[in-house]
Amino acid sequence: MKEIQARNVLLIRAIELCDADAAILPREDRQWASGTARAQAPPDGSLDSGSRVPNAAQQNFLAGRAELLRARLSNRRVELLPFDLLARWPHWLYWALPLAAFLLGALTDEMTAGRRVNILSLPLLTMLAWNALVYLLLILNVLGRLLGMRTRSAALAQLLTRTTRISGSSQTRLPKGSPLHASLARFGRDWLAFSGPQMAQRGACILHLSAALLTAGTLGGMYLRGLGLEYLAGWESTFLNADVLERLLHLVLGPASRLTGIPLATAAELAAIEWSGPHTGENAARWIHLYAATATLFIILPRLLLAAAAAGRAYRLQQRFPLMDQDEPYLRRLLAGPNDASRLVSVTPYSYHPSAAAQQRLHDLLHGALGQAGRIEFAPTVPYGSEQEYLDLLGDTAGDTRNPAALHIVLFSAAATPEHEIHGTLMEEIQRLLTQRKDHSQLLAILDEAPYRQRLAGQAGAAERLAERRRGWQQMLQQHQAQLLALDLGADNDAADSVRAQLQNIVLQQG
Repeated sequence: MKEIQARNVLLIRAIELCDADAAILPREDRQWASGTARAQAPPDGSLDSGSRVPNAAQQNFLAGRAELLRARLSNRRVELLPFDLLARWPHWLYWALPLAAFLLGALTDEMTAGRRVNILSLPLLTMLAWNALVYLLLILNVLGRLLGMRTRSAALAQLLTRTTRISGSSQTRLPKGSPLHASLARFGRDWLAFSGPQMAQRGACILHLSAALLTAGTLGGMYLRGLGLEYLAGWESTFLNADVLERLLHLVLGPASRLTGIPLATAAELAAIEWSGPHTGENAARWIHLYAATATLFIILPRLLLAAAAAGRAYRLQQRFPLMDQDEPYLRRLLAGPNDASRLVSVTPYSYHPSAAAQQRLHDLLHGALGQAGRIEFAPTVPYGSEQEYLDLLGDTAGDTRNPAALHIVLFSAAATPEHEIHGTLMEEIQRLLTQRKDHSQLLAILDEAPYRQRLAGQAGAAERLAERRRGWQQMLQQHQAQLLALDLGADNDAADSVRAQLQNIVLQQG
């Protein structure tokens, strides 16, 4: 999937997950886009658990669906420019930073002091040492990848994801707290997470190119100033003598000397240009040529090659943008086929026997939230005190991958008082067993408020007592890291769309 297609997929995903009431993207539009994209680019059957990323046909389906929904949003004049600005890479960095580096190098004149050139204090020596350190870090980075360690690129991507703040209010007039504003914030976080590797490669390309041009600018400035002025080369040192300096220069400038044919100074020649005596030095031309050739060999050419390699990797990532795993709940829902067994939803009532009408209402709500793909099965009620038998049965089927449930729902009655030792422990144990599986099953608790509402019917303060009971369940399960959705399965269908939206939003964001 190309970068622009992945951007649209993440944009639509952010809006769908944050637009719980379908105010921005009506459910009819979502279903129409899914059906149209499925007809144009069938997602090639059910999900493949052996592959972590969607295949080509599935990616084409996702890209086509996102493009259709983006067109609908544009027709409704939904403000999408902030999303595009947030994901847009500043291409001017490719020329602005390298040009600034070149000018900085060209203006560097630290090598001269009164037309005297100290061959030990050339800025190129510092550049050579710095680039040697960079090459060492790059080698260690490659070795770290081979050994499975976290690489510099991965660390950079994670740092960008954690530290970059999404300032939507400064980029757009979207009202804070609106679904579109929340969508922009989520899209920004997701985009940083998924585009991190590509951003790292683009940044590496710019840095390598800037380093090469900084060196080229420094060399160009040396030659330009040498046209109108004669510089005399010499040296002075507190710790080095001519013999030690000869060995050092053979190490640093030896390859350039062999390449250019310019001989290196002997110890006697170096002693003759030492500034500690009456000597004034020699013409600096050969030293400038030697350092220029050395910098070209060890800085400019390697950095240009590294920049080209990073640009190539960035281009490949742009053409094959890394998308989320197909096990991500949002993708599983969209890619699930009509006969996809992985969309099985298992509903287990606990110490509560829901009526046939309540089961049918929950069945309809689940279908509305999760789509028509897959099946919804109601398991027998788990009696109070029989929790261990149910957990043993669930554990026995942990290795059965023939028909795994994608979503496990435990149905509680609000008529029961929430108990940490019973209800909380049960949810923790179920989550532990599901975590041991390899099928990415999800867990959700649903609280049916209908039995308690019926018990309180006609009593004073019924609404307050029901709200208090709901808060008790929410606080209890929250302490056990369990997701809860409170529903009234005995109510009419006036609020069906709102309830479906809440259920869809919770389920899609799990995992």
